[in-house]
Amino acid sequence: MVAMIAFADGDVTMRSGYFEVVIGKLRASSTDPADVEVCDSAAIVNCLWVDEIPAARKCAVLRNLSAVLDECLGSADFADNDTALFEFEMAKLELTERYPTCFHSA
Repeated sequence: MVAMIAFADGDVTMRSGYFEVVIGKLRASSTDPADVEVCDSAAIVNCLWVDEIPAARKCAVLRNLSAVLDECLGSADFADNDTALFEFEMAKLELTERYPTCFHSA
Protein backbone atom coordinates (compact mmCIF):
# COMPACT_ATOMS: atom_id res chain seq x y z
CA MET A 1 0.00 0.00 0.00
CA VAL A 2 1.17 3.52 -0.75
CA ALA A 3 0.97 6.58 1.48
CA MET A 4 1.76 10.16 0.61
CA ILE A 5 2.78 13.59 1.68
CA ALA A 6 0.38 15.69 -0.38
CA PHE A 7 0.47 19.28 -1.55
CA ALA A 8 -2.10 21.40 -3.39
CA ASP A 9 -0.32 20.62 -6.65
CA GLY A 10 1.38 17.27 -6.22
CA ASP A 11 2.61 14.68 -3.77
CA VAL A 12 5.49 12.50 -2.67
CA THR A 13 4.66 8.84 -2.20
CA MET A 14 6.22 6.27 0.06
CA ARG A 15 5.32 2.80 1.17
CA SER A 16 2.78 2.72 4.00
CA GLY A 17 5.11 0.97 6.41
CA TYR A 18 7.75 3.69 6.03
CA PHE A 19 5.10 6.41 6.28
CA GLU A 20 3.80 4.87 9.52
CA VAL A 21 7.30 4.93 11.01
CA VAL A 22 7.83 8.56 9.98
CA ILE A 23 4.44 9.75 11.26
CA GLY A 24 4.85 7.74 14.47
CA LYS A 25 8.23 9.35 15.14
CA LEU A 26 6.85 12.78 14.25
CA ARG A 27 3.94 12.29 16.66
CA ALA A 28 6.27 11.10 19.42
CA SER A 29 8.38 14.24 19.04
CA SER A 30 5.40 16.60 18.87
CA THR A 31 4.58 18.67 21.92
CA ASP A 32 1.91 20.97 20.49
CA PRO A 33 -1.63 19.53 20.49
CA ALA A 34 -2.20 20.86 16.95
CA ASP A 35 0.85 18.92 15.74
CA VAL A 36 -0.38 15.74 17.41
CA GLU A 37 -3.75 16.20 15.69
CA VAL A 38 -1.98 16.59 12.32
CA CYS A 39 -0.11 13.33 12.94
CA ASP A 40 -3.23 11.48 14.08
CA SER A 41 -5.15 12.61 10.99
CA ALA A 42 -2.27 11.63 8.72
CA ALA A 43 -2.07 8.18 10.30
CA ILE A 44 -5.79 7.58 9.82
CA VAL A 45 -5.88 8.45 6.11
CA ASN A 46 -2.30 7.40 5.24
CA CYS A 47 -1.67 10.92 3.94
CA LEU A 48 -0.11 14.06 5.37
CA TRP A 49 -1.86 16.99 3.68
CA VAL A 50 0.77 19.69 4.12
CA ASP A 51 -1.49 22.52 2.98
CA GLU A 52 -3.99 21.61 5.71
CA ILE A 53 -1.47 22.02 8.54
CA PRO A 54 -2.47 25.15 10.48
CA ALA A 55 -0.43 28.06 9.11
CA ALA A 56 0.88 29.00 12.55
CA ARG A 57 2.37 25.51 12.97
CA LYS A 58 3.30 24.58 9.39
CA CYS A 59 7.01 25.48 9.51
CA ALA A 60 7.49 23.87 12.91
CA VAL A 61 5.83 20.65 11.73
CA LEU A 62 7.85 20.62 8.50
CA ARG A 63 11.14 21.20 10.35
CA ASN A 64 10.27 18.38 12.75
CA LEU A 65 9.29 16.15 9.83
CA SER A 66 12.61 16.90 8.16
CA ALA A 67 14.43 15.99 11.39
CA VAL A 68 12.50 12.71 11.56
CA LEU A 69 13.43 11.95 7.94
CA ASP A 70 17.08 12.67 8.80
CA GLU A 71 16.80 10.30 11.75
CA CYS A 72 15.38 7.59 9.49
CA LEU A 73 18.09 8.20 6.89
CA GLY A 74 20.73 7.65 9.57
CA SER A 75 19.01 4.70 11.22
CA ALA A 76 20.51 1.23 11.18
CA ASP A 77 16.94 -0.02 10.68
CA PHE A 78 16.99 1.33 7.12
CA ALA A 79 20.72 1.17 6.33
CA ASP A 80 20.37 -1.62 3.77
CA ASN A 81 16.96 -0.56 2.46
CA ASP A 82 17.64 1.49 -0.66
CA THR A 83 13.92 1.95 -1.35
CA ALA A 84 13.22 3.46 2.07
CA LEU A 85 16.30 5.66 1.91
CA PHE A 86 15.31 6.93 -1.53
CA GLU A 87 11.75 7.68 -0.42
CA PHE A 88 12.92 9.50 2.72
CA GLU A 89 15.42 11.53 0.69
CA MET A 90 12.81 12.47 -1.92
CA ALA A 91 10.34 13.58 0.76
CA LYS A 92 13.00 15.72 2.42
CA LEU A 93 14.02 17.28 -0.88
CA GLU A 94 10.42 18.07 -1.82
CA LEU A 95 9.74 19.73 1.54
CA THR A 96 12.84 21.93 1.38
CA GLU A 97 12.16 22.93 -2.22
CA ARG A 98 8.49 23.75 -1.65
CA TYR A 99 8.91 25.51 1.70
CA PRO A 100 12.39 27.07 1.71
CA THR A 101 11.42 29.77 4.20
CA CYS A 102 10.72 27.08 6.78
CA PHE A 103 14.27 25.78 6.51
CA HIS A 104 16.40 28.87 5.88
CA SER A 105 16.68 31.89 8.11
CA ALA A 106 16.15 35.23 6.42
